[in-house]
Amino acid sequence: MVLSDAQPRFFEPKSLEMTATGDYVLKISYPEELRVPEHKMVARARDMAADKTYVLEHLPECVASLDLPQHSTSVIRDALKVDKGSNSGGVLRITAGKRLCPLTDLVGDELWKAFWECYRCESSSFPRLSILPSG
Repeated sequence: MVLSDAQPRFFEPKSLEMTATGDYVLKISYPEELRVPEHKMVARARDMAADKTYVLEHLPECVASLDLPQHSTSVIRDALKVDKGSNSGGVLRITAGKRLCPLTDLVGDELWKAFWECYRCESSSFPRLSILPSG
């Protein structure tokens, strides 16, 4: 795959001081083309939870995102003359973010505290996010 001639939509990394210590992860996915990008949803959630440390500690931090629309499943389906039906197709998206500590790495009181903080985050914040456009 040649990426040099791509015209991606990209938001600038917050820091170029990424290390090779495993602190960052790449997520490569094919979400629906019409879906709100993850970095925008996370930014909205962070804005809404600005005064709730217990929420912010459990949200990912997206440092960069790259869409490659020329590698969309729509382009592939059109080239193969495959009917895509009601599906809008998926866009190839690469998102970089800081690695979160998995719950499975915690034990005892740490696990219990993290579990309840996640529950508080979900029940108190996310139902009211209004991230997706109405319509």
